[in-house]
Amino acid sequence: MRVAAGLGPLELSTLVLVESSPHSPEEMTMHVRVLLEITANDSAAGAVEEVAAFEKTAERAEDLGLSITEARALLKAVQTHTVTMQVAEWSERHRRCEACGQPRRIKGSNLIVFRTLYGDITLRSP
Repeated sequence: MRVAAGLGPLELSTLVLVESSPHSPEEMTMHVRVLLEITANDSAAGAVEEVAAFEKTAERAEDLGLSITEARALLKAVQTHTVTMQVAEWSERHRRCEACGQPRRIKGSNLIVFRTLYGDITLRSP
């Protein structure tokens, strides 16, 4: 399985391979892609990004469904994309002073580690 990892607020996703159960060449392989689309409040279609891609076989009962490793990697990829988009949207809405409308000064850019149930997400400070 491939999942997106290491996303910053405006970076493209990088797919990482997560090992599925081993299979021989003569087994039938199912190719599964998980796409994520985040839409705005106005329901305008957002960009569709591939967050995971699996190659699954169904030769044994253990092969059915997602493994724990695949499920965790998939949830982490979805969480990373969701948090990244939420931070980007929040930063854009709060970029200007509410009182005078002037752009706020940028005092520096640091990496922030945001801890979630599905793993840590590294973000750039807004």
